[in-house]
Amino acid sequence: TGLRFSTIAGIAVHNGNVFAATTDSYLVSLNANTGALNWKVPINAGLIVNPQATYVGPQGTPLVWDGKIIVSNVLGNSVARGFVRAFSESSGSLLWTFYTVPPSPMTSTNQDFYKKTWGKCTYCGGGNNWNVPAVDPGTGIIYFGTGNPAPYFNASQRSPSREYLNLYANSVIALNVTNGQMIWYYQEVAGDVHDWDAGMPVQFFNTTINGVQTKAVGSAGKNGYYYLLNAATGALIWSAKLGIHLNEDKPPTPQGQIVYPGSAGGSTTYYSYNPLTNSIYVMILNNAGRYVSGPIGLDGSAGGDYGTGTPANSTLYALNASTGQINWSKNFSGFAGGVSSSNNLVFTADRSGNYYALDARTGAQLWKYSSGKSSPFFANWGPASVTDGLLFVTSFTTNGGVMAFAPELGHTFVEVTTPQTRTGNSYAGIPGASIADANLVDGKKYLLVFTAQVGHSDTGQDGYIRAVHGSTPFEGSELAFEPTWGDVVSRYQYFWFSVWKAVPGEDVKLQFKTEAASGDTMRADQITMTAIKLSDDLTEGADWYFNERTTDTALVPSYKTGNSASVTFTPNGSDDWLVLATAQLNPASITVPQKTRINAAGGVTDTGVVWRQEAEDATFDRMVKTLAKVYRPTATSTTFATQSESSSVTGTRLYNSVFALNLNKLDRHSFGATAAEINLDTTDNFATSTRVATTTITPAKAGDVWCLGFYIYDINSATYARGRMQIDNADQPPTQTSDFYGVPDATWDVTDEYGVVFQTIEKMTALPHTLDLDATTVTPVKPVEDRLAMCVTMELAP
Repeated sequence: TGLRFSTIAGIAVHNGNVFAATTDSYLVSLNANTGALNWKVPINAGLIVNPQATYVGPQGTPLVWDGKIIVSNVLGNSVARGFVRAFSESSGSLLWTFYTVPPSPMTSTNQDFYKKTWGKCTYCGGGNNWNVPAVDPGTGIIYFGTGNPAPYFNASQRSPSREYLNLYANSVIALNVTNGQMIWYYQEVAGDVHDWDAGMPVQFFNTTINGVQTKAVGSAGKNGYYYLLNAATGALIWSAKLGIHLNEDKPPTPQGQIVYPGSAGGSTTYYSYNPLTNSIYVMILNNAGRYVSGPIGLDGSAGGDYGTGTPANSTLYALNASTGQINWSKNFSGFAGGVSSSNNLVFTADRSGNYYALDARTGAQLWKYSSGKSSPFFANWGPASVTDGLLFVTSFTTNGGVMAFAPELGHTFVEVTTPQTRTGNSYAGIPGASIADANLVDGKKYLLVFTAQVGHSDTGQDGYIRAVHGSTPFEGSELAFEPTWGDVVSRYQYFWFSVWKAVPGEDVKLQFKTEAASGDTMRADQITMTAIKLSDDLTEGADWYFNERTTDTALVPSYKTGNSASVTFTPNGSDDWLVLATAQLNPASITVPQKTRINAAGGVTDTGVVWRQEAEDATFDRMVKTLAKVYRPTATSTTFATQSESSSVTGTRLYNSVFALNLNKLDRHSFGATAAEINLDTTDNFATSTRVATTTITPAKAGDVWCLGFYIYDINSATYARGRMQIDNADQPPTQTSDFYGVPDATWDVTDEYGVVFQTIEKMTALPHTLDLDATTVTPVKPVEDRLAMCVTMELAP
């Protein structure tokens, strides 16, 4: 276009046109499709200002509202006068002008509108409008903040005593957008000598004040305060003093006065209001100033803030919008950046180029991205923005630019790879095996998947493990087992899942105990816990399905459909579906096998994945049998069900559920699945172990990948097998090779078929990564079957 646009000021787009200001103080309208110039007008033409006044070009984004373009300009010297102007959207003609301070030179006769709050001075001005105004769409009132008076650091002429307030500098102002008439003002700092302007965009929102829905305007200034005002009257509702404050009432001196906050302190970046949490998120820079006064002239500063050399830091505050109470705060080193909030998330960055997503309710860090691009000031001054499911952030660093983050399913993964023990007969949390409430979004549904290797020291007593939320056990999650060799070589496999709606204040944990009050030891190791958020980004009843049954069912010698959890849907015929099925069984005999299987019918027919197991103690045992398989059903109504049976009329199913997830809703996935048996290596050594299943995934971008491995160990002799999962030839989770646990118990029935599972979530680069399942055993030869190696990225599909 040949026009010089500011790299700081934004643009506005409306009705097929782009509106922007240039560095030489023109407002232009361009055709958004072609870039053709519609009109171009000088912003400063006809201003009533001192002839010596200069302007350096707008910094704020133009506001388009009601056929008008609202814009201002940034002052270049001490006699420049702050203003806001409205131009016609269609023609660019000037409609009205509002001046924030009197004209220079100021006398007793030219400042009636400003309540004679300025002393007699030649070199006075100020009151910049730095940013885009907020607007009440119901009334057409616009709201904006103004900058400090000039000269900055020597007020001897403009404010010779305290009654000289220097209106309407350092103020929030409400204007009628039709005619530019002022409706009200609220001055944050009177007679400012510290450059504590209200430069960032003010907020307009609705909140509850003393039980009444109220339109409010919020403003944070460089003085380190946040003010909430009544949008109709400008009356102060509350204010919050934030960050470090020191010598606030001390003016600059020729020798220098140390003050907190300095002119590059307080609120100097964008802040955000979130209606979901009714919270305001504002970053405060704890940066001191050394204020030195100087001679008055055309130079707007008349002195300077020369800093103290003390390293700055920043504090992010979450304020209750109704009361001003601080809900939480979080510290950052250096100058942290602009803040934005979407859903239950808060986004910001620090000066080292680290970008953060925080839980809006607690401030807990959800993820962090290190760009490797640091800045002596801000990594991002402007806030992040969210649109079309993407997060966009700007980098204020050298060779910065714009970064886009694709959405991931919210997820948390916990692993414990050192043995944990318990010697009491009351349930206690397994150390480290907990997903904190701060990592879960209240009211959202999560897929929870738990695995562990468990053992018990006493062959005559049971060991127990279960999952809980808060203090409430998950129904169907308790495994109780009595070993026959004790805690020597073998382990039992714990594998359970559920879909759960997060409850405020409730962590998700694994607990364990022994049957005996003392003398016995329950052991758990290789513990993993995964929570994947299904709500919001995936649709229940289309992208995923879950059904559970909690009524006891007597087992009979054939698979029955009665009281069996099932899901039915019609897939598109080309997508892959992960199916999980679980059953909790109460056996009544130690010689009668209890079986659980996935029954697939319709678009795919399969009954081959079976967990068959006899109890060791028919009095106390609780079997938890969970199965996993990936299917690609045709475009026909398809049902997946969890079914159980007993070889004779004995035993009870206490709980069962089934879950199906469309893997194609995630950006990338891969799996290797084989139903057929394969014989295991018999050297009992991973160096020569059998590759049971494998798959390779290449993520489109670096990010987290959920990997799941599963197979059925077909026990044909009273011995054990050992397994491990590796990604790129490294144990994931770690220490599986050295732990070398065998499952199941070494003297189980030779007709049993036992499920073995592994899971992890690992951060992978955008390169091929291979997942392998390995297994080894002792003689005689033993097979495994229904083998699955699966990986799926947590990034959503485009």
